[in-house]
Amino acid sequence: MSKFFRLPTAEVDSTEFRELTQKAKESGKNWKSNTIGYILSLFPIITWIKRYNLQWLIGDLIAGFTVGCLVLPQALGQAKIATLPPEYGLYTAFVGLFIYAFLATAKDLTIGPTAVLSLLTSQILASANKDAKGNNIFPPTEFALTLAFVTGIYQLVIGIFRIGFLADLIPNSVISGFTSGAVITIIIQQIPSLLGLKGIDTNTQPVYFVVRDIAVNLPKTKVDAAIGLTAVFALYTLAFLKDRLGKKNKVFYWAGLARNGIIFVIYLVVSIIVAKAAGNNSKGEPKVDYSLVGTLPAGLKPPTIPRLEIAVLDRVWVPAATAALISIVEHMGIVRSFGRKFGYANNIEPSQEIIAQGITNFLGSFFSAYPSTGSFSRSAVKAASGVRTPLAGLFTAAIVIIALYGLTGVFYFIPSSLLSAIIIASISDMISRLDTFIHFWSVSLIDFVIFITSFAVTLFVNVEVGIYTGIIFTILVTIIQTASPSAKFRLVEAKPAEYTANSSEEKSLVANTDSVVLIIRITQSLIYGNARRTTTNITEFIRENIQYEGKLRPASERIWCDNAQEIAAKQTHVSPVLHSIIFDFSAVTHFDSDGYDSLIEVRGDITKYIGRVPVIHFVSVAPEQRRLIRAILNTPYTEDVIAGIEGEYTYERYDNDDELFFDDINSALAKSKSISVVHSPLKVREEEA
Repeated sequence: MSKFFRLPTAEVDSTEFRELTQKAKESGKNWKSNTIGYILSLFPIITWIKRYNLQWLIGDLIAGFTVGCLVLPQALGQAKIATLPPEYGLYTAFVGLFIYAFLATAKDLTIGPTAVLSLLTSQILASANKDAKGNNIFPPTEFALTLAFVTGIYQLVIGIFRIGFLADLIPNSVISGFTSGAVITIIIQQIPSLLGLKGIDTNTQPVYFVVRDIAVNLPKTKVDAAIGLTAVFALYTLAFLKDRLGKKNKVFYWAGLARNGIIFVIYLVVSIIVAKAAGNNSKGEPKVDYSLVGTLPAGLKPPTIPRLEIAVLDRVWVPAATAALISIVEHMGIVRSFGRKFGYANNIEPSQEIIAQGITNFLGSFFSAYPSTGSFSRSAVKAASGVRTPLAGLFTAAIVIIALYGLTGVFYFIPSSLLSAIIIASISDMISRLDTFIHFWSVSLIDFVIFITSFAVTLFVNVEVGIYTGIIFTILVTIIQTASPSAKFRLVEAKPAEYTANSSEEKSLVANTDSVVLIIRITQSLIYGNARRTTTNITEFIRENIQYEGKLRPASERIWCDNAQEIAAKQTHVSPVLHSIIFDFSAVTHFDSDGYDSLIEVRGDITKYIGRVPVIHFVSVAPEQRRLIRAILNTPYTEDVIAGIEGEYTYERYDNDDELFFDDINSALAKSKSISVVHSPLKVREEEA
């Protein structure tokens, strides 16, 4: 084929090439200034800090303090979810708050420990850090820090090379499913602590076994239940009053926003009073009938290098990829949501946000922080509190530091059931509501199935398997959809008639007509997955609905798989003859080499079937695709196709775009109908009507 035809190549503008070369040389000369400029661009605070004013400061102080009231109990509780000592939640919160203030492109976001990522951390510790006997291979805290280190490396690579768009390939159905499954898992895991039930394994056994054990041990409920359940009730009551009365009464509004801090302080004060009144036992511990958080070390831990031995990294690098993916999905979802709500969506730089995450996790691993990401609940409170700039994070970080250095002695008396109550009340809103189920069901059954699958696998297996199951399921569905035939057909009488765009696109045959124009609408891009099935579908439609006009040849003169004559001989009705073909490419944004080859093959099949070179026109073909269409039409026929043409065949080129390409169906149809097609000797000649 190469000696007859060569695919046209794109012309290179020499002037443009010289300009690009000059720009490359200039970039090489200015590499120092470019490098400094890039480093400075990583700190968006530089662009707006000069405009900082008193009004912004007041708004940031209020928001920072309000979020601080929320972050303390949440961070302690989320470290508990991660099966790490409570202080690690505070370390993680401080690092995220401090670093993100300088790197943020979103004012509302708060980075720190989150419920879903904490659950994932606990599940990674329970699987990747266990030996065959179920014992820890490495200290859990050290393993978690290495997990944060590698997670940060992944995120930095993704951000620097600007491939964060990969997270956009995860559909909402997967995100909603695995988030709901994870939240329900966390709530079930917190119930034993909420009720004071001891000896229930909530970390390594499946969630349905946890439910079974809770039911069996309900008679053993302790005083913890009174603390936990009343705290849950109080938290939901304050949230209810905020929603119902907050617009009219600012007291209810602010009490609802700060409800976690208010309930935390009230129950902590009561616990201290009760503990002091009860006295201590022989071990020096308060003689109370409920579980306490216990001793927390004061201050920040000295910076340490995470464990980077091969033995640790070998167990971390795979689950860290999952942690990086989930944290990016959580983070970007929150950033975009608040950006759209408050009008700064265009200011958000996704790659910068992912880099900010990467730096937070990477540096955080040196300061005893486990993997972190954006927190929806704290970000919502921050936004509702009137935050003005990302600098508010520094004020919240200051509250965490004050707590670490001055309140750890007080935190000893925090009831464990109180933390469980705060966790449950804080995350329950993340469970998809009934209208989400209805939405997926009504919009797309496939989305509903993906949602249910992600939800069920996350709930009954774990977060990591849940999100990957949803992604794999989505990929399979996409492959199947892409590989499906993507052509719709219409037969229009080849006589002057107006074409109505509102007509049905389904198969609509015009019976008892001498000749018809076949309109073929390709409904998606022609690529390797669907090209051959699409063109096969076109050939089958023509064989079923168009009269055979090809040369009658004995089997010995045809290739072994050519059975068009036999199929035509079995037709039980007189079909219309084919006048011309119109390809509607309005939905085709791309076709690859498989699509290219398939169009050449289907053109040959049609030619053999009708015994002449078909009249073909194209509608809505993108400019960059037109040269490829011309190349397809100018590709010489194979000897087998030429042998099936009635009469003498002469190769002719297609170079006149005005005769090939049209902007709409009506124009193409008018042109097609203006051409007289002589069916005997079955050779095309044009006669303008």
